[in-house]
Amino acid sequence: MQHVRDVPPEAAMLRAALARGGRARLRTRGASMLPAIAPGTLLTVTARPFAQVVPGDVVAAVIDARIIVHRVVAASPAGLLTLGDNLPLLDPPVAPHAYLGVVPEHHARLPRRRPDPAALGPHPGGNGPGRVRILVPGPAAAHRAHGVDVRRCADPGRLPGPVIGISPYGALPPGALDTVLRAAGSRDVTVLVGYSFGYGSGPGADGAGELLPPDLADLHIRFGTPLAPPGPAAALGFVADRVRRLRPAPPPAPPMTAPPAASVRAAPTPARPAATAPAASEAGSRR
Repeated sequence: MQHVRDVPPEAAMLRAALARGGRARLRTRGASMLPAIAPGTLLTVTARPFAQVVPGDVVAAVIDARIIVHRVVAASPAGLLTLGDNLPLLDPPVAPHAYLGVVPEHHARLPRRRPDPAALGPHPGGNGPGRVRILVPGPAAAHRAHGVDVRRCADPGRLPGPVIGISPYGALPPGALDTVLRAAGSRDVTVLVGYSFGYGSGPGADGAGELLPPDLADLHIRFGTPLAPPGPAAALGFVADRVRRLRPAPPPAPPMTAPPAASVRAAPTPARPAATAPAASEAGSRR
């Protein structure tokens, strides 16, 4: 669970104003909520009990010592899961003590997230499915039983696309992986499993290892939830099952061998004319 390390002065002022009058004004700076909220919009934040916040609400909260104004995608007594409408990753969970209030005028149904085909990059041409390479931060030998191409990659750099990140923080729903694998066509796809993406530094909030820059992946797909993150083995099993169903590896080419000696036939040698051939011809000419 993400905890507030430092409360910025603006958050303390906002909280005090909400406690006094139930309302406060806040001006946005970033573009994370486009198109619903443009940068520089002056918002009215309203006090509402934490237990009454529901998915679709836009809330103000403190995350990583700054105020965010994002939409709630899931709510529980343990915390809120929030996401900027224009962002590829969920925020760290918002604990009750980090919550400030809601922005009622921007409540809306949760927008459906679909993968953008443009993120897959240009199509290389060719027929049939390309290959899928799954990268994990730990030893790969234990995962060979999945029947897919699993490789260890302790420090991913810039990878050939399309690159798909699988984590509890992905904005795209799990079913988007099927859509992407079908749409990839003959492209080779790289899938990152067991890594963390997003805020902060050091080990990820889901215990999956070092954080990677969000832009290392072209698309981020969610498996599990930040409130109860699954282990890397479960995530790998989810990905391997989809890959086996939708992008099976092509069978290996049969080894090339020389034909058996018995099947090699020597070229026929021209026969020498028989000694009786002229006589036979002459005999025929006498008839």
